[in-house]
Amino acid sequence: MKEHFVCISTMDPLLVERIPSFFFLSLAKGLESSLATLVDKKTSKKITKQNMHWRRLVEHYYQFARRRISMEKREVFESQFLKNQDLYGTPEYRLFIKKIEEGEDLTPYLSKQIKQAIQDKLLDHYGIVHFHIGKEDSQSQFVKRQGKILFAYILDKTAYLIGFFPHGKWSDIKPVEILYEEWPFLFQKIQNIEPEELTDQQREVLWRKNYNTILSINGESLMLGRPLGVSVNGASMLEIGRSIWCSRRIEGIYAYVYESIFSSLALRNFNNLQIDGELTPDGKVLLVLKNNRNQVLFVVDLWTCLDANRPKEISVGIWRIYNSLFVFRRFAFNIG
Repeated sequence: MKEHFVCISTMDPLLVERIPSFFFLSLAKGLESSLATLVDKKTSKKITKQNMHWRRLVEHYYQFARRRISMEKREVFESQFLKNQDLYGTPEYRLFIKKIEEGEDLTPYLSKQIKQAIQDKLLDHYGIVHFHIGKEDSQSQFVKRQGKILFAYILDKTAYLIGFFPHGKWSDIKPVEILYEEWPFLFQKIQNIEPEELTDQQREVLWRKNYNTILSINGESLMLGRPLGVSVNGASMLEIGRSIWCSRRIEGIYAYVYESIFSSLALRNFNNLQIDGELTPDGKVLLVLKNNRNQVLFVVDLWTCLDANRPKEISVGIWRIYNSLFVFRRFAFNIG
């Protein structure tokens, strides 16, 4: 998309309104492009067709990115329960461990539904990830599936492997009990809340209706890692918080871009500005501001990046040119 318009002065309403709207349109396009790498084609077309506000696109991004494992080298810890299982130590298992330790892509071991908008109850409520440990398949981007799946608790620098369990037993308390028995320091005790013992079946019914439950082990109320759970519509509370925080940071970055342009122009009181704007399909925005003698006064070359391999980081890069002075500023922040 390309635009060209002429402004009488730096205070022209056309300039004041058009530039920020162009920026945030570029942000929405950039987010759509980032989302396309995380979802299947059907979901991507649906998102593009709905013409969503950029804040909703941020929410969707983290809904899908939260199930990815960042490519970081991690120290591996194995439970005694896992070491006594038949699938422990197989060639496929050893290859999986090697990839964790070397920080390789673990996506082939994740669910084939990773690009679809489905809920992962175990991840939402306990932060536990499940992996399929099978032989590599040259005909697929995923490894071959086998009966049992490996439950693990993954942090930035460490991976705690719990054990192999039947597929679909998401509400089973046993994996969490093993995690607590082996590594109790991962848990926090919740004070002044009476623990309520639930059966696995009761917990499954409550989770299906998007109710949150208190984790209770050995008569104690516990919390594993950060406060998790879901909202009434089933969205992960952790990712809702991340998307809100991220949106606020992005607004601050774009305010900086907007204000830097106007402060540079207003101080020089330029008149009869010509503005050429171009928005690429991947969300990169190029703004060129010229004076009435067709001299370039200011160039903004801006991009926004959300990378699924590093789902906790947002990057915004800005190129500016003024009087032949090139300035690059990259904003990157971790959303935890």
